[in-house]
Amino acid sequence: MHPNEINARGSKGKVLVVDDEEINIKLIEAYLNEEYEIITAQSGNEALNKIIEDKPDIVLLDIMMPQISGYDVCKSIKENDATRFIPVVMCTALSGSEAKIKAIEIGADDFLTKPINRQELFARIKSLLKKKYYQDELVHDKDIIEKQNEALRQEHNELEQKVHERTEELMKAKISGLKDRMKLK
Repeated sequence: MHPNEINARGSKGKVLVVDDEEINIKLIEAYLNEEYEIITAQSGNEALNKIIEDKPDIVLLDIMMPQISGYDVCKSIKENDATRFIPVVMCTALSGSEAKIKAIEIGADDFLTKPINRQELFARIKSLLKKKYYQDELVHDKDIIEKQNEALRQEHNELEQKVHERTEELMKAKISGLKDRMKLK
């Protein structure tokens, strides 16, 4: 999905930026605000609430935050059936592969190291939103198919009932006809 493309809900992509450092939020907002709708949170609890309330298309999540770490927020997002398909990009100043490995193990979709490169940020968001757009389309199509299947099941059941009723009527008519023939002889 191109940054200017409309998402499945008919609007620009919503990006939730979560960081306990306001300067980091302001920087990412400055990078993204022309192309995306930006939602911000400065704590893990606030992020979890905004995910439910605002239904972002992607979450940019700092790892090191007080109270609830980014790891715990990501794990919560990925364990919830209603939010598990929201892409999560972990953003951190931590270097080394341990932070990346842990982020991936808990379900993060991608990883950015601070200071964040603007072009890399755009490329990752674009790629993940494209995947999410296709996932949303699949879920939407699945819902339509399930509704159609339910309508077909109901129609099938009604037809079976009519066939059953008609078969009973025919059997009664046949029996009645046999009785009439037997009386005549």
